[in-house]
Amino acid sequence: MRERFEYSIEALNVINRFHKVEKIVYVEGEDDVLFWEIIFEKFATFSTKIEDARGKEELKKLSEKVISGEANFLVAMDSDYDKITDNTNHKNLIFTFGYSIENTIINSASLHKILRNLSKLPKRELPTSVCEEWLNSLESSVKKMIVFDLLNHKNKHGIKVIPDNCDRLMTSKSSCYLCNNKIEDYLEKTGILVEDESYNLIESDISSLKIRYIDIIRGHFLFSSALRFVKVKVANFKSNVSISREMFFGALVSAFETVFDPTHPHFSYYREVISLTNQDLTS
Repeated sequence: MRERFEYSIEALNVINRFHKVEKIVYVEGEDDVLFWEIIFEKFATFSTKIEDARGKEELKKLSEKVISGEANFLVAMDSDYDKITDNTNHKNLIFTFGYSIENTIINSASLHKILRNLSKLPKRELPTSVCEEWLNSLESSVKKMIVFDLLNHKNKHGIKVIPDNCDRLMTSKSSCYLCNNKIEDYLEKTGILVEDESYNLIESDISSLKIRYIDIIRGHFLFSSALRFVKVKVANFKSNVSISREMFFGALVSAFETVFDPTHPHFSYYREVISLTNQDLTS
């Protein structure tokens, strides 16, 4: 049986008819399917089917078809650092507000809902401020790593400064807070030298875009940090709890779906980008 993306571009352009929808939206993987279904169901005025492209490389190939004008389907993808270092723009390419989908689904409201469900505590005993304070602390600690990571990405050095897992940078094995001294040691061991002028330019770029550092930290690092936060806090409130990465992702998506309203900091962005697609399809 032929793999899906061995189909001709002509076949891909009409496959929506087989599914009886107006548009096919290709995304990177199965986790992304759940997120983008929520986004399009919330804002799109046209019917869609979200399809897993089965990997970043395949999604890039489809994006190139969109940019060249050969394709009439949609591609929804992580922004990565492109919002800061690249100006790729096309009406059929839809990017996340932050670095990845994790930067949107992980916020104080979704974390608070998960904590309440796991700890079985009433609101008065578990205020949202617990989650807000932790996110603010995380953001403060990761700023320097993000700037280093961005500079290496921009200069195409091929070095990923921010690890996928946060564990080695925590203050202790039982903590959910990053240790600034460990971060400094970690950055020093990378051997990367960053001049003050370059550092200040990156900070200026981030500031001009009016985005938070927590929005552009790599998704895997943010996810591992949030999972650790939930485990530590639930243990503090109740008892140790076993939560797999898969379970936590499912809980995050479910919580996000219930809290994604105009109070969410990314709500207006997604409403606007999907609105542009709505207009294009009706014009």
